[in-house]
Amino acid sequence: MDIIGRLHPLIIHLPIGILMLALLMELSIRFGRKEEFRPALTFVLAVGALTSIIAVITGLNLADQGDYDATLLSRHQWCAIAMSAISVLAWYQHRRHQSDMSAAKLYLPAMCSIGLLMMITGHLGGSMTHGADFLTAGKTSADPISIIDIDQAHAFTDIIQPILNRKCNSCHNPSKAKGDLIMTTVAEIETGGKEGKVLLAGFPLKSPLIKRAHLPIEEKAHMPPKGKKQLSSDELSLLSWWIKEGAAYDKKIMELNVPDSIRLILDKYQQVETDLASIGVEPASESQFKSLRESGIKVNPLGAGSPWLEVNLSHRQDITSSLLKKVRKVSEQVSELQLANTNIDDDLASTITQLPHLRKLKLQNSQITNKTIKQLKDLSYLESLNLYGTQVTDEALDDIIKIKSLKQLYLWQSDVSDAGVEQLQSARPLLQIQYKIDADLFGDAALKPPVIAAAADIFSDTLSVSLELNFKNVELHYTLDGSDPDSTSAVYDGPIIIDRSTLVKVISMKPGWQSSEVNERQFVKASIVPQSITVSPEPHDKYKAGGAKSLIDFTKGSVQFTNGHWLGYEGQHMTATLTLEEEVKVSAVTVSALKADASYIHYPRSIRVSVSSDGTAFTSAGDLDIPIASGPEVPALKNFLVKIQPMMAKYIKVEVRGQLVNPDWHPAPGAACWLFLDEILVQV
Repeated sequence: MDIIGRLHPLIIHLPIGILMLALLMELSIRFGRKEEFRPALTFVLAVGALTSIIAVITGLNLADQGDYDATLLSRHQWCAIAMSAISVLAWYQHRRHQSDMSAAKLYLPAMCSIGLLMMITGHLGGSMTHGADFLTAGKTSADPISIIDIDQAHAFTDIIQPILNRKCNSCHNPSKAKGDLIMTTVAEIETGGKEGKVLLAGFPLKSPLIKRAHLPIEEKAHMPPKGKKQLSSDELSLLSWWIKEGAAYDKKIMELNVPDSIRLILDKYQQVETDLASIGVEPASESQFKSLRESGIKVNPLGAGSPWLEVNLSHRQDITSSLLKKVRKVSEQVSELQLANTNIDDDLASTITQLPHLRKLKLQNSQITNKTIKQLKDLSYLESLNLYGTQVTDEALDDIIKIKSLKQLYLWQSDVSDAGVEQLQSARPLLQIQYKIDADLFGDAALKPPVIAAAADIFSDTLSVSLELNFKNVELHYTLDGSDPDSTSAVYDGPIIIDRSTLVKVISMKPGWQSSEVNERQFVKASIVPQSITVSPEPHDKYKAGGAKSLIDFTKGSVQFTNGHWLGYEGQHMTATLTLEEEVKVSAVTVSALKADASYIHYPRSIRVSVSSDGTAFTSAGDLDIPIASGPEVPALKNFLVKIQPMMAKYIKVEVRGQLVNPDWHPAPGAACWLFLDEILVQV
């Protein structure tokens, strides 16, 4: 039965998430008038009730396997049982609520009770595992500390206690006292556990703490237990040295005898402190903000009155050196730079070193290698570096060690080895390294979606499409018929040649991993060039490209909407009338549009196509409704394909209705927004 109990930390997250979803759905129904959620809510409550019962069963088994505080354990158990029972009641009442609202008087009280009990039960569970002050505790001595002058540091408070907190206190705290031993305070360490004292001042090798740490890890008496994070050789040396020096709780390093071998270890605990507040940097000007945002660059100040900026280019695959040069205009002010899931590589990353006050840098899932890390070592303020999913290897560790200001490092799914992480942690014990933690806690990791690469979105004859993902042993499954790909879909083994308008969809799959999200890209075969085009109304003077003919010149714009290829309409719809050279059978029309939330640019709301033989009497041929985005997204271009029953036409009217105003979730809800178009294509 032990294994059932050990499943509890995993199972417990299911009812929490599912019942939280149920509460949010109920709120949306009551206050957001989302009545369409009501039928699904019955199923969500049923699953939430079932998983809560399973969580209770696994929790009752786990209770017999640990030394938990009896009072906390009892409260946690009964709250969990109550929440499970009330979840069943809520499900039953909701079923009655569907047919007879007056017969479900306990439904609303049950839902409110679920929310309250979820908070109480979660707090009690966290207190049992992490200590009674888990929720209210701020920064504790378990957190990394910054020691500027190691000789002035207190041996126990600044060096020894953080080691004990990181490696011992998860099992030896007031809420979970294994062996009746608590190590969170000096008095409790001095008292020891049921087997007596763990520290014998002056005699490290006779101290149970040190003796147990030196036992083979397979032995039951070894501490920390197998499966827990072990004491490093440096930490063992420091503990042994401190005990040998009398295990004093109030002495500074300078008051103790420090051998050269210990001095070398202590030197690793010195950390550079950076103070951006002391730097006299002027805030960026409004014209600089405007220039960056018009270039499609998301930029935000880090607090009211602060000169420091966050620049966000995440999820963009069109980053160029010219775009990064625009960021350099505010190089003094940039404190945080987000380049996650982009096409940034070693050559483009050279611009990063020209941001002298950079404090946080996110490079996850990018194409950078060790070459970029070698350049970063000169950034004297860099505190946080995310290298998740990159090709950085152990060879970069020496350069990472040289970034003296670095405090947080993310290496999960990089090419750094386990041994490399141990080497880095030994050299920089205060550096917080996140490595493989997500795999341990949450199981299979999700792959990122492949990139769909082609010379253009528009073609006249045939087009070669490539699918790319820089990750080992991954299969790419794709479809060309508009359906979502799965494991039964075609496997990519080389360039795909298309000869018609095609929506390409692709996912990445690998055993032991969660499949990626679906990536898609619409390619349009423009089989006919209109003779002429008129638009009404005329586009805004700032964004009129080459006039109406820009919509039929086969020249695509980019997310940098100031490049002269876009027609822009502020708070207006647009109607275009295309004239063909002769009457032909038309089967589809494609409209290409831009979305850039930060610049108040949104996709159209709908597109309607009408056709005519004489230019006077038009017949409706097809329409497309486009949903309003539910939240902010990265800047993107999209081809909207309106399929029609093939009809003879010489004149084609395309009515593009914009959103007119920003949606409710936008930072400026209700403000006039833009409609940006660059191509209207006709397919016969």
